[in-house]
Amino acid sequence: MLTLVAFVSGCGGQGEPGPIDRKAVTKAFSRIGEPLTIRLDLQAADPDSTASSVDVIYVPASADVPAAPFEVALFDDEDAARERALWMEAVSGGTLDIVRRKNAIMTLRPSVSARQRDKLIATLASL
Repeated sequence: MLTLVAFVSGCGGQGEPGPIDRKAVTKAFSRIGEPLTIRLDLQAADPDSTASSVDVIYVPASADVPAAPFEVALFDDEDAARERALWMEAVSGGTLDIVRRKNAIMTLRPSVSARQRDKLIATLASL
């Protein structure tokens, strides 16, 4: 399987200017029936830490498995997200589709159906 690495941009005036925030992510994915839960929250774990540019990683609220079908990670800024997407592309070995929008990266596993994949990517692009 080839790794899809894509940068998506809003079209037709979709999305707000500036970085994507936690509230926008949770609202957008809940609207399409894909509620998310936090898997990793570095700000809550160590508010003073500067060790990582990852703010939070979300996974589907209904997925209680070690390898969630998709994840949405928010970064401090677009540069950090861009760097991480490039790194993920280099090391993924074709096992993930990687989609970046602003300061967010969504990774999708092969188990995600084409229909769901399209819906998830469109939701990220709307932010």
